[in-house]
Amino acid sequence: MKLIKSMGAKKALGVSLAVVAALGMTGTASAASGLHPRDLWDILATDPSPKPYVAPHVLADKADHPADQYCAMLAVKDAPDDDKDPLTVCGSDLNEASAKLKEIEPLAKTHLVSLYEDEKYGRANDQVYGDKGNCDKDGYRIKMTPWWQLNLSSVHGWNGCDKGRFTQRTATDHSRTMDLPAPGIGEFNDNTKYLRAHHG
Repeated sequence: MKLIKSMGAKKALGVSLAVVAALGMTGTASAASGLHPRDLWDILATDPSPKPYVAPHVLADKADHPADQYCAMLAVKDAPDDDKDPLTVCGSDLNEASAKLKEIEPLAKTHLVSLYEDEKYGRANDQVYGDKGNCDKDGYRIKMTPWWQLNLSSVHGWNGCDKGRFTQRTATDHSRTMDLPAPGIGEFNDNTKYLRAHHG
């Protein structure tokens, strides 16, 4: 997938980022611009301004994760158990992504977990921050973005997050608690919808 990086190219496309986000990355936005949804996501993901990252359903396989994009997600401790994707922003490295997230949500101060595409903490790496401090026994319920639901293979916990309760994407009635850090996640490999990071 070729990323659209130059501001001139983005302006030439004439696509409003606000409209794209409002349309939820649907086929309507794609048809209006003549672009494939992945191209629209490229514009969002590579735009330097700190705005929420929209995790579209089209990010379905490993090849779709931009090699030069790193993301930071917000876990809200007292959030309702709804099915909303977490606030996520991306940058050219983890420091940039984290800084963007903290500009949008200053409470995103505590690094809870790092997510990895491969076992033993390899390849794509995104970070999750909490809004209310270190992990306690209740912890934080983290919904994986659509891409991570299909690609998560290992997890490292930080700041008291020494346990993780994983729930499968394909069988949401199946959950299991593991120690963190977890260099491998067994039956939840490439098949995790929720992770509750907590202190055991």
